[in-house]
Amino acid sequence: MADIRTVSLRRKLVKLHTTRRRAKAIDYLREDIARHSNTVPGSVSISGELNSYLMRNLSGQMPEVKISVEKTGDIVKADLAPELKKQAAAIREPAKAADKGANKDNAGAGKSSGRDNLAGKKQEPAKKEAKSKSKKASEEPGSKSG
Repeated sequence: MADIRTVSLRRKLVKLHTTRRRAKAIDYLREDIARHSNTVPGSVSISGELNSYLMRNLSGQMPEVKISVEKTGDIVKADLAPELKKQAAAIREPAKAADKGANKDNAGAGKSSGRDNLAGKKQEPAKKEAKSKSKKASEEPGSKSG
C-alpha cells in the first residue's frame, strides 16, 4: 500500500541560489522521506518521474509536491502521486506534438548541426595546406609554369 504525502520544499530552498536548489531538493526529499518512514536516507529510491518533475518546477516557484511512498523491506520507493502523474503527462504530450511539428518545419531550413560546423572547420585548414603545397610546387625551379 502506497502512502500519499505532501512535501513542502519552499521552506528549505527559498534561501538557496537557483543553481544549488536542484541538488538540495533531492537531498531534502530523501531526508524527509527517511525520517517519516524510519529508515536511513541511503535506502530511499526516488523515481525518474519524480526527479524530472522536480527539475522542471524548481526554476521558478517552489511547489508543494505530492508523492506516493511505498516501503518494501528496507527499501523505500518514492514516486509522484497519481494526480500529479496525470498533470505531468498532460503537459508533456502537447509539448511532444509541438516538437515533432517544429522538427518537420525546420527540416532542411539551412541550419546545420554543431558537428557539421566542426567538420567544416577541420576541412578548411586541409584546403589551405593543399593550396600552399600547390604554390610551393609551382615556385620550385624545376617546375614549368606559364
